[in-house]
Formats: sequence, structure tokens, C-alpha cells
Amino acid sequence: MEESTPGSSVAVLTSRTTATKWIYQVVPVTPGEWYQAGAWLQPRDDAALGFLRIAWYASSDGSGRQLATVDSSPAPGDAADFVEVTTGAVQAPPTARSAQVRLMLRPRSSALATLVADDAYFEPTSAPTPGPPEAPPPTATPIASPTAIAAPSPAAMATPDATASPVSSAAPATATPAARPEPTARPTRNTPPVPVASPTPEPTPLSAPQV
Repeated sequence: MEESTPGSSVAVLTSRTTATKWIYQVVPVTPGEWYQAGAWLQPRDDAALGFLRIAWYASSDGSGRQLATVDSSPAPGDAADFVEVTTGAVQAPPTARSAQVRLMLRPRSSALATLVADDAYFEPTSAPTPGPPEAPPPTATPIASPTAIAAPSPAAMATPDATASPVSSAAPATATPAARPEPTARPTRNTPPVPVASPTPEPTPLSAPQV
């Protein structure tokens, strides 16, 4: 064991080939229950990365064919210190009876690669709280594409050989004067007769008696 920063003791996994290496522990699980796993990891030497893996089994001792696997976040090989990794809340398959909790080392090459692990754990947990439902994306209003209208081709105009002057065969129309309306006679006003002066009779001279 080596002294580590987070805890009091550590596990060390080494490799000298290119194959992925792991160490594991078998734990019992209840079908459909929620669990989480985590650890503090530091890849060293020629290690590419380290991570945790939960492998579910239908058997009670972790034997047989695995049902499914869940991986944690990785610890990169160039980390200068321990990195906390976790699987978060994961649900056991409905037929799972056990699980292998594995510390995984992925080497870069066949040179010496080392993974140092501390405070690894596997424990029951609560189901994650569902987040608010996502709002549906806005519905785009379709915009009608403009319809291209072909420009009309200019029609060819025939050039006349000669211009014919139209000759009218109809006689010219004679304008008939319109009848003028006769004036309506005005009623005659009864004017009183003007008296005419009778001529004054001249006196007839008397002849003197003959003596």
C-alpha cells in the first residue's frame, strides 16, 4: 500500500502490456434498485486513463455472462493528482442479482502503466430527481417561396409590304336639322278702349238775306 492524499491507504494496479487491466469485487444487488460507485484515481507512468465499471450479473456470485455495464467518468493519464470519478445513480437490471465493481486501467503501450485508487465505494442511492420537461421547440411558420414568372417573349411583328388606304363605299351621311320648337303664344291682356275724340263740327256760315 502507498500513502495517498484523500485517504489512508490505496490500491495499486500495474500493467506491462497494451491490454486493459482491472481488479474487482463482487457485491450483491437487488433487481431494479438504484446504486452508485465512485473512487479517487490517479493514472501514472504510461497509463492512458483510469475509471470505474459496474458489471451486472444474473447470478448471485458475479459469475456467468454479464447483463450490462456502466462506466464512470474517467481520470486522464496526465492528471497531476488524484481525480474523483463516479458513476452517478444507476439502476440495476430487473434480473440482476450481483455486480462486479471494477477498477479499470487502460495503458498507452506495453511500457509500465500504473493506476492508484483510493476510497473506492459502491452503495445504494436514491433515484435521480427528474428535471423539468423540456419546452417544445417553436413551430416555424412556413414561408411560401416566390414563384418565378417567366418573362413573355416578344412576338414577332410582320412587316406589311404596302399600306392600303381604306376606301369607304358608303355615301356620306347628311345631317338633318332638328326641328325648332314653335314659341308658345302668350295670352292677350284685355286693355280698356281708349276714347277717341270726335271732330268738332265747323259752323256753317249763314247767308245774308237778299233785299
